[in-house]
Amino acid sequence: MSENARTVQTLSSNPSSEQPHEFDQDSIKKCLKLVEDFSKGEVGKADALLEIQSILQATIGESNYLLQLDFKPGFTHFLELLDHSSEEFTNNWGSNYPNDRGRDVSLQEQSCQPSEPSIEKEKRLCQRLRRQAKSEEEESDDSVDEHEYVLRGKRRKLTPERVQYYPWLDPDRYRHVSPKRGEELTLECYEEWTEDTKYYRGQVTATLGCPSFPLSQWTLLLKGRAPDLEKVLSGHYSTTIDPKQTQSLGKGFEITMLQPSATHKVKTYGDWSIATDLWIEALTFIMPWKESELRGYKCYLSGFFVNVHYTLHSRIIDFDKACHLKIEGQKYLRFDCISKFRRLEITHLSSLGMVAYAELHHLSSTSGDKPEGKGSGFGEPCHNWNRGACDKSTTDCNQFHVCSCCRGGHKRGDCPLAKTSK
Repeated sequence: MSENARTVQTLSSNPSSEQPHEFDQDSIKKCLKLVEDFSKGEVGKADALLEIQSILQATIGESNYLLQLDFKPGFTHFLELLDHSSEEFTNNWGSNYPNDRGRDVSLQEQSCQPSEPSIEKEKRLCQRLRRQAKSEEEESDDSVDEHEYVLRGKRRKLTPERVQYYPWLDPDRYRHVSPKRGEELTLECYEEWTEDTKYYRGQVTATLGCPSFPLSQWTLLLKGRAPDLEKVLSGHYSTTIDPKQTQSLGKGFEITMLQPSATHKVKTYGDWSIATDLWIEALTFIMPWKESELRGYKCYLSGFFVNVHYTLHSRIIDFDKACHLKIEGQKYLRFDCISKFRRLEITHLSSLGMVAYAELHHLSSTSGDKPEGKGSGFGEPCHNWNRGACDKSTTDCNQFHVCSCCRGGHKRGDCPLAKTSK
């Protein structure tokens, strides 16, 4: 066994890497213990191989630097040790030499002597495991292009065909693609990310350099949904560490309570600009090809804030929401396609638009045309309202919701003058 221990040196998986990756001493000792047990006849070769394979795979899964490429050389090394021990065991078969417990090997022949079918089974298992290790190394070599990426979590292999779904790992590669290619990448990524949004959100937030952004808004971005800028702004200023508190009720039931948090409304150009910058930073992190597109869109909207009176900035904010909803419904559109927003611009910003007309109508109905006190006022009182049959609101009804007798704010049936006249 000392000879086996001396042969265990650096177990490196990637001969092409400059710095070899080594297995930890605990896993090496466990594997050597299995080799020793096999040499004593306590375990079969097939069981030893399966245990060694599981130990190495578990070590790679728990390590922060070991890769699947490290599996083959480590596994091959211990396989050679098992073969070497098997040859020694065969050459010395039938000889009387004591083992560590003082037993005679001849006593083991009665219970541990391998049969021909078992030997053939072990040979087939060794061949299958060798082929499996070789195929895993070939797949790992194919997945390495110019950079080597390691995906944690569900252990998904990052093949060249799937690299495009992780553009945040190599943003320089995708930042300057053509507009047509950017449109294709956008649609393909949204289709992929929507299938398992939680997984990709974990991959994004675990990447070095990921911007601070609310988790709920990351989910919307990965699905191609319109962001909620008020939640983005509130998350930027939030100081709440854990907004959720869960209390178990027993029998598998639990109740989750959310702590009240301050909501920052987007009312001014400053609020909108801060929230939009945070949104642009997050979206360009997962889609680097959209950086110039989004900057152009913000410049387009900022021009309205400069030229429109600040009392009407709420219309520009609503116009921005309408643009986001349009892009959400037609994901192939670009934010810098200004011509696609002309109709929304007329609707929300023009004095002839439906939004402006609705606001003017509301102001005129709530202005000084209302009755000015008891017994006075202009216009015809609503007789249906006095009978309790009018289902329109005060602003929508063409007649006044006042008493038809005294012009008061009550109905005719409750009028004291009407009761006195009776």
